[in-house]
Amino acid sequence: MARTVDPVAHSTRRDAFLDAAQRIIQTKGYEALSIQDVLDATGASKGAFYHYFGGKAALLDAIVARMVDQGAARFPPPGGSALHRLDAVFGGLADFKAGQKDLIVAMIRVWMSDENAVVREHFRRRAIAAITPVLAEIIRQGAAEGVFAVTDPDATAAVFAAMVLGANEATTALIGEHATYEQVIDRLGAFGTAFERVLGAAPGALRFDRRLDAVREWFDAIA
Repeated sequence: MARTVDPVAHSTRRDAFLDAAQRIIQTKGYEALSIQDVLDATGASKGAFYHYFGGKAALLDAIVARMVDQGAARFPPPGGSALHRLDAVFGGLADFKAGQKDLIVAMIRVWMSDENAVVREHFRRRAIAAITPVLAEIIRQGAAEGVFAVTDPDATAAVFAAMVLGANEATTALIGEHATYEQVIDRLGAFGTAFERVLGAAPGALRFDRRLDAVREWFDAIA
């Protein structure tokens, strides 16, 4: 007779491994992470670990997938103008990051280290794959409304998603390098201008100025 698996218990045990690994990554970096570290942190056996993950690479994929899924859950449902929906996407991502502030503050410097290059690349690929279809739908709507001037919404969405991730990574790098608040704002302003040009939107249409207070809060928490 096949053994019945409790899905709640299965998910809870799996999350315990992910939580432990994520804590180690944020303090030591991915390259220094070992499966034995995770076993020591959870008190689990190797057999239990390999029941959930095929190895260190699979563990990384699961950590990154969970991070991306949690962020994607903040994407707004359809409704409203394209500009309103795009603003809601940025607002949802900002709210997600605010809810993870302690983790992000702890990780922000090791995140940009060479030891976490693999993690960053996995996260970038998964995040772009998750956000691009959402952006494509919004950009297509914006083109129909006449607020965006694009000829290929899908290609534009892929470029835009990469730029959003680039802006986030550039900001993280600047803060990790002890840049001033003004330097961070200047860089974000340059990205905001580039966003509008890629979308063919009127200058100021995306209203990035409304995000400056949130940037100040993050800068004060991290700097």
